[in-house]
Amino acid sequence: MGFKKCPLCSGAVLEDSKTCYDCTKLLDVSKLWALKREAKYYLEKEIVCLEDIEKSYKITKSIYNPYHKEFAECYDKYKTYYFHIGDFDKSLEYFLKFLEIEKKHWGEHSIKLALNILGFLDDLKSHQNKNVTEAYKGKVKQLSNNVKEILPLHYPDEIVNYDEIYTAE
Repeated sequence: MGFKKCPLCSGAVLEDSKTCYDCTKLLDVSKLWALKREAKYYLEKEIVCLEDIEKSYKITKSIYNPYHKEFAECYDKYKTYYFHIGDFDKSLEYFLKFLEIEKKHWGEHSIKLALNILGFLDDLKSHQNKNVTEAYKGKVKQLSNNVKEILPLHYPDEIVNYDEIYTAE
């Protein structure tokens, strides 16, 4: 269960509630649901362009708190978009924003978090780019280290090949 923002005062409204906790106004939730459906529509199109992601993000920003799972979905779409056009720095930037929300929802040592990181690192490995900054390499190495910290909490060492985890070096 997450919080939405009240369209009147930007106060907290529980997902399934019809009342704002700050201004105590009874809200017309049909408008909030319509906005939510519109934001989803832009992200679920067969071909998603940057403008669609931006429209969805703007709507999401107007109705949810910054750590709501809907923001994670927007950041994931941004990450994928920039990855496909070859802007790996931007892709990494949005992936890190996505991870912040995932950490809030699943915890810093969650296997879901580790699997998301591994998937992204595998994608980066398959598109190795020699023209990356030291800052980029440092962030990728930190992601790799995060995975190496999380995996032993869930799997025995003998079944994980840590040498195969991409580090951008």
